[in-house]
Amino acid sequence: MMPRKIMTIALLALPLLAATRTASADANAELLDAAEHGDLQRLDSALIAGATADARDEHGITALMYASASNHPEAAQRLLDAHARLDTRMG
Repeated sequence: MMPRKIMTIALLALPLLAATRTASADANAELLDAAEHGDLQRLDSALIAGATADARDEHGITALMYASASNHPEAAQRLLDAHARLDTRMG
């Protein structure tokens, strides 16, 4: 059985973890949209807000794929500078 203090701390931390996960998902969605439109300021803001450079949409398309397919080389380079992977496949 878990000691009462540890259980209390765990229960108090759950909403914080959920909020972090939601903020990260929002930042990833912002990153994907910014990459598709070549919006460097929004892309940088999304990365600062916690988006991952390898964020994917519901179809498995990454931000780097969006930037490349939409002909936004500066956005693609920013993602590469943020350690987006080149060897990622769709899906």
